Amino acid sequence: MTITKILAAVSPVLLLSPLLMASVKAQSLNAKCLLQIDVVTYLDERCHYEIGDDTDFFSDLQIVVSCPDGRNVEEAFCAGAVQQVTRAGFFGYLFRTPEGVAELCWNEGVMRRAIPCFEGLTRDGACWSNPQARHRYGTTDQFSNVKLCALAI
Repeated sequence: MTITKILAAVSPVLLLSPLLMASVKAQSLNAKCLLQIDVVTYLDERCHYEIGDDTDFFSDLQIVVSCPDGRNVEEAFCAGAVQQVTRAGFFGYLFRTPEGVAELCWNEGVMRRAIPCFEGLTRDGACWSNPQARHRYGTTDQFSNVKLCALAI
């Protein structure tokens, strides 16, 4: 699956959030990605990683999003609300601030949008992490141990 297909699948999010604006100066990498949340490894394989001015995008390029009739969303038009994930895959965004803090949002492997987000990640080499990352959505006392690494290959 190409980045175009993935972006088409998440286009409703792109329209709703100015934070997801893609950088004109983006750099794409083939990388080895690691995504761990609360001792569970969700991604530990080759991935596509795109670095923007303040937003990075990562994907295992596995997710397939389809219309209710089974056709791929690139082959047939169907509104975002009725689109469904027909093959699981991971993707997400890392929103970086000039202060060196980031927020990670991902699709949990089964959603067509990257909604669950974790705040307060800091960088150490090729990794962004926070052992006590606050959940942006949900209760204020909810925390997770979050780590995202992307090593160029």
